[in-house]
Amino acid sequence: MLIDQSLLIFLFITPGLFISSLLGTKKEYLLTLSFSIFFWSFSSVFIQMNYLINNLYGNLIVYTFLIFWLIKYKNFKNLLINFSLILLFESINNIFGVLHLVSTTQITLNSSLSNLAYGYANLGVSSIQNGLLKFLNNDYILLTIQQCLSVSLLLYNLKNLITLNKLKLSSGVVILPAFLIFAVLLEVMTIRTHFFASQLLCFLIIESFKSTNHRLDNKVFLIFLCLFISSRLENIVIYFPILLLLLKQYFYYDVLLNDSKSLVQLFFATISPLIINYHGYSASQDVRSNLFLLTFLVVLLNIFTIFNKKSFIKFIHKKFNFIFVISLLFLAIALYYLFSSKALISWLFIFNHLMDTHQGWAVVVFYFVIVLIYLTNRTHNDELKKTYITFFLTFILIIISSPLHHSAYGGEEWSLGVIEGLAIYNPFDESQTRSFLQLFLTILPLSCLLTSQKREI
Repeated sequence: MLIDQSLLIFLFITPGLFISSLLGTKKEYLLTLSFSIFFWSFSSVFIQMNYLINNLYGNLIVYTFLIFWLIKYKNFKNLLINFSLILLFESINNIFGVLHLVSTTQITLNSSLSNLAYGYANLGVSSIQNGLLKFLNNDYILLTIQQCLSVSLLLYNLKNLITLNKLKLSSGVVILPAFLIFAVLLEVMTIRTHFFASQLLCFLIIESFKSTNHRLDNKVFLIFLCLFISSRLENIVIYFPILLLLLKQYFYYDVLLNDSKSLVQLFFATISPLIINYHGYSASQDVRSNLFLLTFLVVLLNIFTIFNKKSFIKFIHKKFNFIFVISLLFLAIALYYLFSSKALISWLFIFNHLMDTHQGWAVVVFYFVIVLIYLTNRTHNDELKKTYITFFLTFILIIISSPLHHSAYGGEEWSLGVIEGLAIYNPFDESQTRSFLQLFLTILPLSCLLTSQKREI
C-alpha cells in the first residue's frame, strides 16, 4: 500500500514542483500543492492530459520529469515536505477514517471517473473537485488531497501574516477554536472545495494589501486568482464585489493599458476558469452557473481593472459599498416580486439555519461578525476597511440570493410550495450556508492580527 501511495503522491506533486521552480517560489514550500492542482485542473477540459494519470506509460513520463527536476533543481526539501504532508493525511484517514462523505460525493466521483476515462460527465462539478479524485490505481486512491491543499495554504497565509506584521509565532493558535465548531470541522473534512477556496481568497487579500516590494511574482497572484474562480462554480457571482476591490488594490500602481503582457496574463487568469469549468457550468440550472452572466461579470471585472485610473471607475470605487447596498435592496425587491411568499420562506429558512445551534451554525455567525468588527476597527487603511465591510455585505448577498438557488434545486416542488413529506432541514440544498462557511474560513487566518499589541495594523 505504501508503494501505491508514494507513486500516486509523486504523480500529483510533480507539476507543482516544476511550476514552483519556474516561478521562483521553490522556497515557499506550502504553495507547491496549489500549483499542482492548478496544472491538473486543466485535465477536465483537455482530457488527453488524463493519459498521464491513468496509463502506466503516462505515469513513467511524469516520473521521468520528476527525476529531471531533482537533478536540475535539487530542491529535496520541497519534495520531502509536500510528500510527507499528503502521506500524513492519508495515514490519519486510513487509521481513523476522518473524511466526511456527503451526498454529493458519489456525483463528484462519477464525474472524476468519467473524465479519467476520456469522457465528459456534465454533473455540475468544478474541475478542481474532479481533479481531487483522479489519483487512483488498482489498489489505492488518494482521498485527502483537498485537506492537504487547504491546510498547507492556511499555514502559508498564517506564516505570511505573522511575518509581515511581526507577530509572535504563537499568534497562529488563535484560529484553533474555530475548528472545534462541528459545522466547520464537518465541512473541512469533506471532499468539497469550500475550505480550499477560502484560503485561496485569503491569499489574494494578503497579496493585494502587501507593499509591492514584499509581493510574490505577479504570475503567482494570477494563478491563484484563476484557481479561486475555478475552485467553486459560484465563486465569480458571490465574490464578484470582493474581487473588484482586490484587483483594483493589486493593480493600483500599474497601467495595464500600456503593458500587453500583463493584459494577456490577466485575461488568461479570469477567462480560463470559464473554459476549465465549462462542463460543470453547462450541467447546472442555477443562475450562478449561467455562462452568459459569468462571461459578462468576467469582462466587467477586466474592464474595472484595466481602466482603474478612469474617473467614472474611481467614482464607483469611492461609493462602492453604498452601490453594493442599493444593489442588494434592488435584488431583494426583485426576488420578492418574482417569488412572493416563497422568497420570504427561503430567506427565513436560511436565517433559521444560520441561527440554529444545531452543528454550531449560530456560533460560526457570531464568530464571523465579532472578528470582522474587530478587524474593521483595528485598521486605519481605508481600502482594507472597505474590504472588511464588503465581507459583511457579501454575507447578506448569500442570504438574499437564496431564492434563486432554492428555485433551481427545489424545482417544481419549490415553485408550487409543496412541503408535505419534505425534511425540515435541507429540503432542496444547503449550498448557501456552505458559501457562508467559506466566507468565514476566508477571514479566519486574519484573526491572528487581533493578537497584535499595535493600535493600528
